[in-house]
Amino acid sequence: MRAPTRTVRLLATLLCTIALHGSASTAGVETVQWATVQDTNLEIAPGSPLDFSAWTTQAQDPSGHARMHCASLAWSPATGGFPDHQTASRYAQQLKRHGYNVVRFHYVEATLMAKRDEDFDFDPQQLDNWLFFLAELKRLGVNWVFDALSSDNGALGGVYPHRWVKKHKLKEQVYLNERAQQHWRELNRRLLTMVNPYTKVKVIADPALLGIILVNENGLNYLATTRQRWPDGLDTAFNAWLKQQGLNNDGLARKWKASKDASDDLDLNAVSLPQGPKVTGAKAADAQRFMSELEGKTAAWMSEYLRSLGFKGWITSYNNWPAFQTSVSRSAFDWVDMHAYHDESFAWSPGTSIQQTSSLGDGVRYARWLAMTRQKGKAFSVTEYGQPFWNQYRYEAGLTVPAMARLQGWNFACLHASGAIDLSSTETFLFKRQILPYGVGLDPIARAGETLAAAIMMRGDLRPFDKGLTLPLSRQAAFDSGGNGLPPDDISYLAWLTRVDLAITHNESADNSLLPPLTKWSAIPRLSNHVALLKRKGLLPGDNLSDVDKGIYQSGTGEVTLDTHKDQFAVNSPRTEALAARKLTAPIKLGSLTVRHLSGSGLLGLISLDGLALKSSQKILIVLASDAENTGMSFKDPGRKQLEDLGKLPARLRRITANLDLERATPSNGVLTSLHLNGALGDNTPLTTKTEKVSVALDNFAASHGPTTFFLLTFNK
Repeated sequence: MRAPTRTVRLLATLLCTIALHGSASTAGVETVQWATVQDTNLEIAPGSPLDFSAWTTQAQDPSGHARMHCASLAWSPATGGFPDHQTASRYAQQLKRHGYNVVRFHYVEATLMAKRDEDFDFDPQQLDNWLFFLAELKRLGVNWVFDALSSDNGALGGVYPHRWVKKHKLKEQVYLNERAQQHWRELNRRLLTMVNPYTKVKVIADPALLGIILVNENGLNYLATTRQRWPDGLDTAFNAWLKQQGLNNDGLARKWKASKDASDDLDLNAVSLPQGPKVTGAKAADAQRFMSELEGKTAAWMSEYLRSLGFKGWITSYNNWPAFQTSVSRSAFDWVDMHAYHDESFAWSPGTSIQQTSSLGDGVRYARWLAMTRQKGKAFSVTEYGQPFWNQYRYEAGLTVPAMARLQGWNFACLHASGAIDLSSTETFLFKRQILPYGVGLDPIARAGETLAAAIMMRGDLRPFDKGLTLPLSRQAAFDSGGNGLPPDDISYLAWLTRVDLAITHNESADNSLLPPLTKWSAIPRLSNHVALLKRKGLLPGDNLSDVDKGIYQSGTGEVTLDTHKDQFAVNSPRTEALAARKLTAPIKLGSLTVRHLSGSGLLGLISLDGLALKSSQKILIVLASDAENTGMSFKDPGRKQLEDLGKLPARLRRITANLDLERATPSNGVLTSLHLNGALGDNTPLTTKTEKVSVALDNFAASHGPTTFFLLTFNK
């Protein structure tokens, strides 16, 4: 950590005196300023304002629905691998204090097989560390979810220079290649049936193992799109399937008509697959039905094998692609899992570009896509979502997706991360030297968002929808739409208004009093007409503020409001009120909170820490997040889209100021305290008032301990 200069110290003292004071005005602070983060210790102390461990022990709604908040751990040798025993104990405890009670492991086999020459020759130290870590998580009440296969290389030996190189094709070969299928079985037999010496229980039989994803992201249409080709051998299998349907060349000509290619010849096993998932027509529909059946058969033998090994938890697969065909394949499971991103970044080498857009203007489309894939009566989770670094609006993800998850009653959601948390910002591992895309633990902005997410998901500060719509989707309609068929964007906005569930049917006669079957959705009037219909049906209250023409979408609970024209997203619940805004041109009132001024794009949230409504709470955590970058980070364009140099730690925060008013049940004086990034107390500023309202001015640069994202507001009893 670089020591601040004398000038910076003097400036910090001056800002502390002026901008932290409750009556100070922050209007007019518009110039973009950056300051270096001075905190390096990221471990939350027990009992600090950021210690949410009590929430994880009370994680159940009155209805008995378990509340879960998920941490993503996509560890690799570049992040240090699985930690040693001492570090694992600290890390597990920190996960609990951050408010997590589920961990999603990703690429476990890749880490265990790093630099191993023989198949299934797991690194003994890494294996021991992983097993110990599992035991520590279990001891603290943190459940596990992981992939039965994450990597295309599986547990095959001799993969260099690293396990992430594209050498083998196991994700696609498990469909048709017997050797690949046997490798999948052997990998899971060896890894999951071993007795963990630290729990004395087989991994697969441990009740802490909540769920297994059979293969990560291996839907056939998804593979074809991302790899720009169909998986090897799929065309041969398609020809065999057509013959099994009793078809011949004449039958294909009659059935497919104009969509039959001139070169298609079933006698020669030369019927080609469509040119890609976007193709529609009779031939493409049969291809999609074939792929859905193949995905179903593959999932069936994999699931049966895990059950034969003794697994009793959740099983799922095809956790990518919101397309209808994949929803049909997912209907075979009792648990649906999904992934989606906004402005995703796949690299960070010089020249890499992102769109640098806010998710609010398009109605947080990726969250709507996720919502439209949940299936009626099934468990639902999102094991990957995000708005990754260096998108300057990524603070939005900490509020929008958790709000959607809670409204819709999802079981859990995981902000995708190489590590959801870090213990320090001074580690020397390759991927710990700067903030990276998905480097959540080292990103103060992502961590601030996850803090709000814990209140929403773990403590359950938003009310879920208690009723909603069932959206019928027939299998044939799904196949007719090709591999990329999606719900109309207009209709997906329903997810912000009421609960939505897909119902996969065998015909178009599904009973639904509000919406016709999928094949007739294109004839549905604009969503604005449906707002009135939802009110008539009692799914929205009469005073709901939703107005499609004005870009306003308010949940039926009244606790979430999205304004796509103003790029604002607000949460208003008794214990948590928050605003994500790209801009604030006029004061906005939530509930007890009125935000009078926000100097730039950012996230502002108030969380009651004593369980009382904010109006009466004596202890309130304030989250204020803007943007962060690495020291020395630079771009090739003024819009900060195309990367020139990623830079290094320490991180730098962009300055943001805010003025807010908080209504109080009774007049009460208080103290505003800046917090270190680990929750340790910083500078105090008294707040005085003679009315039932307290005014607070915030400046994330004001603390003497450097820029921060957290403040504590306490009141006299």
